[in-house]
Amino acid sequence: MTGQPPPIDPRDRDDLVAQTTALATRYSGWQPPADGRADAGQALIGVFARFAELVVQRLNQVPERDYLAFLNLIGTQPSPPLPARVPLTFQLAEGSRTDALAPAGTQVAAAPLEGEDDEVVFETGTDLVVTRAQLRAVLVDDAPGDSYADRSAEATGGLDEPWLVLTGDGPRPHQLFVACDPVLTAEGTKDVTLALATEDGALLDEWPISWAYWDGAQWQPAHAGSTPQDGAWTVTLTGLPQLPPYDVNGISAGWLRAQLDVPLPHGASGLPIDAVATGSRAPQDSAGGVFPFGESDQGRFFYLSAGASVAALGATVRLAVTLTRPGQAGDPATPVRLVWSYKDGDEWRRLGESSTAAETADAGDARLRDGTLAMTRDGEVSFRVPADWPAELFQGRSGHWLRAEIVQDGAAYATLPQLASLTAGYDWDLPTVTGIEVRTQTEPEPVAPPAAFAGGTPLDVTKDFHPFGEQPRFNDTFYLACPQSLVWPGADLTLKVTLTNSPDGPVPPVLTDGDPRIVWEAWDGARWRPVAVDDTGYAFTADATLLLTPPDGFARTEVGGVEEYWLRIRLIGGDYGVAAHYTRNDDGTYELVDATFAPPVITTLSWSSRQGLTAPVAAPVCVTNNDFRLVTHLRDPGTPWSVIPFTPHPEPDPALYLGFDQPFDTRPVTLYLQVEPPEPEDVAADRLAGTDPADRAGLVWEYSGTDGWQPLAAVDETAALADRGMVRFVGPSDLTAREYFGQSRCWLRLRLRHGTFPVPPRLRRVLPNTTWATQAVTVTDEILGSGTAEAGQSLTTAQNPVLAGQRLVVREPERPAAEEEAELTEAEGADAVTVTEDPEQVWVRWHEVTDFYRSGPQDRHYTIDPRTGEIRFGDGQAGRVVPRGQNNIRVTYRTGGGEEGNRAEGTVVTLKSAVPSIDSVTHDEPASGGSAWEPLDRVRERGPRALRHRDRAVTAEDFQDLAFACSAEVARVRAWPPSRFDPFDLWLDPADPQPGSAHAEAEADAGRVGVVVVPDSSAPRPVPGLGLLRRVEEYLRARCGPTTALWVTGPEWIEVTVAATVVPSSPDVAGTVGGQVEQTLERFLHPLTGGPDGAGWAFGREPHRSDLYAAIEAVDGVDHVHALEVTQVAHSDELGDRLDAVLGRTLAQSAAEPAAAELTRWLERALVYSGRHQITVILGA
Repeated sequence: MTGQPPPIDPRDRDDLVAQTTALATRYSGWQPPADGRADAGQALIGVFARFAELVVQRLNQVPERDYLAFLNLIGTQPSPPLPARVPLTFQLAEGSRTDALAPAGTQVAAAPLEGEDDEVVFETGTDLVVTRAQLRAVLVDDAPGDSYADRSAEATGGLDEPWLVLTGDGPRPHQLFVACDPVLTAEGTKDVTLALATEDGALLDEWPISWAYWDGAQWQPAHAGSTPQDGAWTVTLTGLPQLPPYDVNGISAGWLRAQLDVPLPHGASGLPIDAVATGSRAPQDSAGGVFPFGESDQGRFFYLSAGASVAALGATVRLAVTLTRPGQAGDPATPVRLVWSYKDGDEWRRLGESSTAAETADAGDARLRDGTLAMTRDGEVSFRVPADWPAELFQGRSGHWLRAEIVQDGAAYATLPQLASLTAGYDWDLPTVTGIEVRTQTEPEPVAPPAAFAGGTPLDVTKDFHPFGEQPRFNDTFYLACPQSLVWPGADLTLKVTLTNSPDGPVPPVLTDGDPRIVWEAWDGARWRPVAVDDTGYAFTADATLLLTPPDGFARTEVGGVEEYWLRIRLIGGDYGVAAHYTRNDDGTYELVDATFAPPVITTLSWSSRQGLTAPVAAPVCVTNNDFRLVTHLRDPGTPWSVIPFTPHPEPDPALYLGFDQPFDTRPVTLYLQVEPPEPEDVAADRLAGTDPADRAGLVWEYSGTDGWQPLAAVDETAALADRGMVRFVGPSDLTAREYFGQSRCWLRLRLRHGTFPVPPRLRRVLPNTTWATQAVTVTDEILGSGTAEAGQSLTTAQNPVLAGQRLVVREPERPAAEEEAELTEAEGADAVTVTEDPEQVWVRWHEVTDFYRSGPQDRHYTIDPRTGEIRFGDGQAGRVVPRGQNNIRVTYRTGGGEEGNRAEGTVVTLKSAVPSIDSVTHDEPASGGSAWEPLDRVRERGPRALRHRDRAVTAEDFQDLAFACSAEVARVRAWPPSRFDPFDLWLDPADPQPGSAHAEAEADAGRVGVVVVPDSSAPRPVPGLGLLRRVEEYLRARCGPTTALWVTGPEWIEVTVAATVVPSSPDVAGTVGGQVEQTLERFLHPLTGGPDGAGWAFGREPHRSDLYAAIEAVDGVDHVHALEVTQVAHSDELGDRLDAVLGRTLAQSAAEPAAAELTRWLERALVYSGRHQITVILGA
């Protein structure tokens, strides 16, 4: 019964006047005046009608009164106001040397708003120790991804952004530092060759390893080439400069750094296989019960897909195979042979071969080993992950696919194997380095030639000059000296030539029409011999860098009186122009032709030389950096190294690390985790319907103790990061500073022990020294009155309303009997009975009940009306009578609550209670949760439902009612039973007891119930938090059948965007009416408070164009709507396009074939919300 009952007497005052006038006229002879003027009779009738109207009104209220009395009889009471609450952070005064204590009941106030007279007072609920330990570091360790994230700025308020709790954003370091002074710190540019002594050179060469050097400011990438060799891995770094000293783990030297650029997570085992497939059948998720090569007829292929983490480069995959029925070879003399392959694009690449006779018939490069002997026994199949094993699409499923193929023809198995289970795991073959040798090939800085001659004329090479003179002729010679420091046996010389008149220079270029040709020669002690030049056609016609190889025996000689290592360059052909000359014309006359010389002019020449590789030098030290832990390895000349450069992540589980600058005292500590609400799509049924409650994340708090990580006995309100809340613990006495992530801190960590999150949790802040405060005032030990020993005594508190949780005690003349005291302790706690110094004066806590219907004569029960504060005791028959005594009834209670406590962030900051050493109080999120008394309409609607469901969830309506009653935060609920479920589909005909597809579908649907919850919120999309969803789910699970498959989610969402062109009623309002229309549409499309009647939108209800026309044209200043376009977009990853097509259909298309059932079900779970509208205002004609 949710509406008003029909009236018992429908007459109103006019009806009563008319009826009384007719009766008076008929029986008394009185007649109303003919002129219509009122007389005494009409006045008397009017008075009578008014009193009769009051009687009728009260009579018509009798059903409502009886209905409310019935609700009261069955124990239905309006919910009292709820106080707002807010997390308050207390700031310790600067320079305080001790922790401070903010006791429970510390009051903090918010200033009155406009129109309010009194400030709003909040009280803390528990004692808070304000610790001196400051949170300095917050880091995320994403162990499965071998990554991390530094969230210190976000968590401490330096950056106001939410962040994923257990997801990293950068790789964890796996680095090898190599120092070899003075080789690496020598002057000049050089190529460095490192020979790492290892038997795992091939593996190191497969791994993506990048090299870098320190340039004095930062790490610069180095160009590297590597080659695996027998017993070594050789890496050559080219073009390295002189390395400045840099400190690595306390050692100052010139350092090279090798970094592994692939994740190296902790090994794992027991991971589920993504999918398996037999032959051409479609892949399935579970391997249990699968016949890899068929059940009766032998197939050829068996496929399985491993996860991305298993397929990590460099890992060794281990497949644990358990067989229900081992295979048996058809002919013992002919073993079954299996070829194992992996999918790479369109090809299957061979890993190796196994058989029933040998685990490794052909191990291959992957080192395949089949401990199952071709699936004839339980065992393990292992192989090294190849470098080119990508995720591929196979039969509609993406994954890293493997294939086992029976290679022989015919029936290889007499008994085909059947799998009981198949899981995957992986570990790492880690290369070990036993030594490092360093060799260099240097390239000194370029130097100028010590001397040069053009023929016999000395040249000043510091200025521009003509190497062959200004008018070169055949066999003109340019002599160029080479610095002695660059000449050694086998050395190659590099000559860099820069011309003044190069083709792109500022003066006319060298003339090349004459095709000049030159030859390079060097003195070998006896004669001039040719010099090999990499550019044989070069003739000083352009800038160039030439590589010259002098002949063997390159020797010094004297040119122009100067003894040096000389090169001779001769012009042996062509020309750089010709001299002026006369030419004879056809008529016998002569014509002068000007000279055309344009010889090369050189601006600079510079020599450089590349030395050969130096003798190897053993690196004296290297440092490994794995997991931010630097380990120094010093070379002992008598002992070979055993260095593992790259080691996997030491932890298997992801965790959140909190680093404090000092240990806590052994006192209670409180941390506040500000969990960010999920995104609307994250909690929709698309995401959450398939989650398994048994696989929920399990978190554990730990601290760094003297013996490593120790369990921290913490009380965590966040319910595995599902909702914001406090984490409380006592500071461990052995909390020890340790180094993690390169920082020495006193660490706490929150570790994911098992399970998964339905939605990846996000945090915004981590706040120490924070506690809950509620908008309420505590009244302690108020003397309620004196017991009179009278039946049904009632007393009233001094303040109201009274919030839940009051404590009422009565002083009694003697201690309760042992049995009574045990019952009191069970109901009220250990302090239910308090004995004073006078053993005859005992304070006993009495128990609140909703009524006395089940109270006995000796039950210490009372009822309370929270609205008025009236407390009523029993009459001696139903409930005990309060014993006589002076001021022997006391009560401690809280009063307050209501919507006025919902205050903005940063407003509850006025400390009302004096707390030593506290500087200030802050809060970074608004106070929320305050609500007024439950409206009577909601009480009338809620009350009868309790009679229907009796606190048990059986029907869909029961689930809805109980979810609604679970929390005042719930504003809208919809329960969805299985679609098309018919119990008769579970019937099996005795004549044919084999279950068919209909039976399987019915069995899968049986017991599935979905509940969609919408919280009470003014947000455009009210999104339920994970904490609320979990509370509703737990509340329902405690009240439904044990076989119910229940999922609780938020709604699906349909974004409604309106593009409208409106005509204003007057040009004066044209500038403002557009904004008013937009605001009206936002209010109209709110899922809870919008709609034509302001009651929100029903699930699956789409706004009609007529609804929107009416809403827009109701806006003041709108004359009419000129044009209207409505766009509806469904937020669904899987069904989005198909849903948009359904939502975009027109009225003419509505008779078409109905949408698929899954689309209909999605739409029935959906609510509309307002998008961003486009309103155009035009003036009418």
